[in-house]
Amino acid sequence: MHPNLKAYKGFEDLSQFDDATFEEYIKNKLTGCNKRVEFIKKNLIDDQYGGRVLEIGSGNGKLLYNLEKQGLLEQGIGYDVSESRNRFANKFGEYLGSKKVTNILGNFLTIDQQIDKFDLVIAVDIVIQLISPLSKTAQSDLFNTIKAILKNNGWLLLELQDFESTIKMIQLSDGVLRQWKEFHDSDPWRFGLDTFTVQDRDIEWNKKFINRDARVEMSSSNAILRAYTRDEISELLKDVGFGEIKFFDFWSEPGDLVNHEEYIVVARLSG
Repeated sequence: MHPNLKAYKGFEDLSQFDDATFEEYIKNKLTGCNKRVEFIKKNLIDDQYGGRVLEIGSGNGKLLYNLEKQGLLEQGIGYDVSESRNRFANKFGEYLGSKKVTNILGNFLTIDQQIDKFDLVIAVDIVIQLISPLSKTAQSDLFNTIKAILKNNGWLLLELQDFESTIKMIQLSDGVLRQWKEFHDSDPWRFGLDTFTVQDRDIEWNKKFINRDARVEMSSSNAILRAYTRDEISELLKDVGFGEIKFFDFWSEPGDLVNHEEYIVVARLSG
């Protein structure tokens, strides 16, 4: 199995939460994606938007649930390959009383392309950069599938990382870059250690997590990500039929992306 298909194995395992920590965690997750919902309202909602949204790599479902809470969703479908995150997302939906979001455990590339078309396809948290390295054809399969399930004049929303600075730091670190980070108090993990190396066009990203309970062993995951510059992603989108392509440096205000290497892409499928 490709490491990317198990990169989030065990993430958001419900056994790590009691009722109080679960409630605090989902509250923080919903609040944290308000900036994305406001961006969608401002840039993607128009007279042709019917509220049918599909999210690739939806994780715990927070963005789709937030769209539903704000009355912007007629139907939401989220795809994710992590069993633990799928279970978490379903409990999240039950807690909120969601009626319009369906969480599907599976690889987005296996979707029935004859499905009713969507107004908006979302792929944030650099998820397409995890899909493209899966096989020699995965990149073309990904963008062709997105085109197939979007309505004419439908929108695509991406959040990507170009890794340009990371690649330079890897080179300056004799081929291996290590970075520590600390998580919010509501997260069951306290610290994370990221280790980066370069493989041709791709970045290998190893993650290790240290639990707040010192008696619990560390968890780790490994992933390979395809680095895309703005020019590269623009050409890929044009090749499959997206005519209107815009780039943004933040969701609602400067500095609200995770790091300076990230950027947002909005593309509209030519009618």
